[in-house]
Amino acid sequence: MWKPYLKVINKKIPEVLHILDRFYIVAHLKKKVDEVRKTEVRRLKDEGCDEILKHSKYCFLKKEENLTNKQRLKLDVLMQYNLKSVRAYLLKERF
Repeated sequence: MWKPYLKVINKKIPEVLHILDRFYIVAHLKKKVDEVRKTEVRRLKDEGCDEILKHSKYCFLKKEENLTNKQRLKLDVLMQYNLKSVRAYLLKERF
């Protein structure tokens, strides 16, 4: 949740219990998965293997039932690699 929002709640009602909505938790997980993917893209680019994760952003971020056929095929191919992005995606899905 937005930190200034949480600060105001703490100041005005310190005894309140914070309940995080599933939307915010999933959004946070997706953001972290994308950060892992971006970092890995940079690392692979430096190693000369940047084609592996090309066009993979939405494969990791969309719900599986909303993937296009092309994205589903790309995700199936990516699952065969031992990548941090794949592990982050699997952890998000497991959650």
